[in-house]
Amino acid sequence: SHEGSVIMGVGLVIAGAALMRSKDAKTTIGLIIYGLFVFGAMIVTGRRAATLVVLVAGLSLGGFSLIRRPALTIAIAVPVLLVFGAYLGAFWNKEYGALAQPARAIRSQIDPTPRDDSSDTYRLIEKTNVIETVRVNRVFGVGFGRPFIQFQQLPDLTSFWPLQFFTPHQSVLWLWLKMGWLGISVVLGFVVVLLKRCLEALQENDRDSPAWSAAAVLFTVTLMFVVYSTVDIAFAGARQLAPMAVAAALILQLKTARRAESND
Repeated sequence: SHEGSVIMGVGLVIAGAALMRSKDAKTTIGLIIYGLFVFGAMIVTGRRAATLVVLVAGLSLGGFSLIRRPALTIAIAVPVLLVFGAYLGAFWNKEYGALAQPARAIRSQIDPTPRDDSSDTYRLIEKTNVIETVRVNRVFGVGFGRPFIQFQQLPDLTSFWPLQFFTPHQSVLWLWLKMGWLGISVVLGFVVVLLKRCLEALQENDRDSPAWSAAAVLFTVTLMFVVYSTVDIAFAGARQLAPMAVAAALILQLKTARRAESND
């Protein structure tokens, strides 16, 4: 499913954060094996969004890891980059098969195959239709339960996707489409508050504390979800929103100086 990329990505991020805190070889090996299984599951989905989620998670958590354990991060990053470069060279021209999917996702941004070009064309037309519909009522949106206008005709996929014309892939635009300026401002403003709370917790807690690791994980999960929502269906559904809702609840409970003052 679409949201499987984010749900499995959360597991990958937690494994990475736990690896940063690992003190013994047995736990470290177990976490590495678990992380490889989750990464493999994401690749098997065949979704390009999964590759995007992995890249965002790797860059965000890698940055935090570099701050906390620079030697370990560099020791892992250099071999990974070398292997990844060799992998891209070997699978650049392959389109099918689980192992080819990350290379396919990267190549599709530069030189898409006919398969990916068809998907990209659909999404471009869909995005154009949504933007033009937003312009009809930018302030208040069109409201829920109303489809976007097809200024350019899309193929009818409602036989297996009943909400095709109600839930476009660009979920950030979907917020604007449905709720207008007010709705998208409230939601994205809340996301900014969450990210700010994570950064405050990172600054105010010791790097070896569980609170610091929790803030790093929650910051990465939030960032992952927001980036994913720009390319796929993220806000329209309980299953998609569940990981983000749990992350938001945990972020609002993070220990910060402001919370400590309010408790006093």
